[in-house]
Amino acid sequence: MRTDPAAWLIIPSTLLAALVLELFPWPDLLDPWQPPWLLLTVLFWAIRRPDTVGMSIAWIAGLILDVALGSPLGTHALLFTLATTMTLVAQRMLLALSMIQQALWVAFLTLLQQAFLLLMDGHASAEKLMLMSLAPALSALLAWPVINIALMNPQRRLERGR
Repeated sequence: MRTDPAAWLIIPSTLLAALVLELFPWPDLLDPWQPPWLLLTVLFWAIRRPDTVGMSIAWIAGLILDVALGSPLGTHALLFTLATTMTLVAQRMLLALSMIQQALWVAFLTLLQQAFLLLMDGHASAEKLMLMSLAPALSALLAWPVINIALMNPQRRLERGR
């Protein structure tokens, strides 16, 4: 099969679009509910293209997000890498699951990521930790089907290019 010449642009461009969505300002009332677009996109590609998107891409994406947000360098990089590692370990199982079951997995990983971010920021009270971690996890649960629908055509294009 011939390789699609634009195929090498698909994954980086979707990651860049996710970064833009991640940095897009939301109204104060809705800001806690913003899904972690970049993490969701990295996880989508880790499930669909584990040969291309693995721990190194997760690390780089997290590092870029750290720089863009001004958070301590390596924070998101570490959390993205851990989430991607867990996803890569379960990749074959995740492919066999329904989109809703995958969304639950992604919501769980988002909940862990948010809890660690809040712990690192010093928001250690259990109630605050749970409430502030729950909103992004629920929004990730709802955003996962959107990510799947949006990225399925580019993913199919990559499959045809193999």
